[in-house]
Amino acid sequence: MSLVGRGLDGVVKEAGGRLSLGSAVGVSIQMLAALRGLHTVGYLHRDIKPGNSTIGRPESNEIRLLYLIDFGMARKYTKDDGSQHRPRAATNFRGSPRYAAISAHLGREYSRKDDIESWFYCMIELFKGALPWSNVGEMKAIGDAKVKRQKKQPEAVRRQAIADLLSGCPSEFGQVLKYIDDMKYTDKPDYDWIIATLRSSLSNAGVQEFPYDWETGKRNAAPGAGGGGGGGGGDSYFN
Repeated sequence: MSLVGRGLDGVVKEAGGRLSLGSAVGVSIQMLAALRGLHTVGYLHRDIKPGNSTIGRPESNEIRLLYLIDFGMARKYTKDDGSQHRPRAATNFRGSPRYAAISAHLGREYSRKDDIESWFYCMIELFKGALPWSNVGEMKAIGDAKVKRQKKQPEAVRRQAIADLLSGCPSEFGQVLKYIDDMKYTDKPDYDWIIATLRSSLSNAGVQEFPYDWETGKRNAAPGAGGGGGGGGGDSYFN
């Protein structure tokens, strides 16, 4: 007997390729809470993606519970005294190209920031149904698309990359992305602030978290990488 239920990627497919705002934010908060637990005991996941999350078993009354699974790429980032290991000069790529953090594409050491960045890409895909690079096959091209929003890029390039990623998203998503992009290697993520900001996205939109889409059988039309209209998320990144 399986200890967990269906994979999140399969649940999303059954819901039409994307989740409603309430469901996308709700499961993303649970995924972030699971990541916080992993980070607290000194480990990085390094392969955050919808396929590495499952919902609970209906027989156990856990249909609203999300599990983070598959720790095959996990790595301890702390020493025995609790301090962080110094970053290696170069590392091999780890993770799944679609969701990997910029650091992974650049061959840099992973940190908590990078797990959070991968988590953010998951949340965007859960809500929008796609990422700007979803149909890009070459790993280098995927990395190039993500790097366009770095501060060293021309302002117009940055703004367009961020607008493409956040179009159709609540403004709070832009605030969270800016926070992640501003983090440094050794920074401890402010999980509570991120969660509170995401909950604000629901209350400001007048949306409830429950019931989740898979409880009601709701299907959501996937808007694709361009989003579902509006540009508040990108605008809030620069405010």
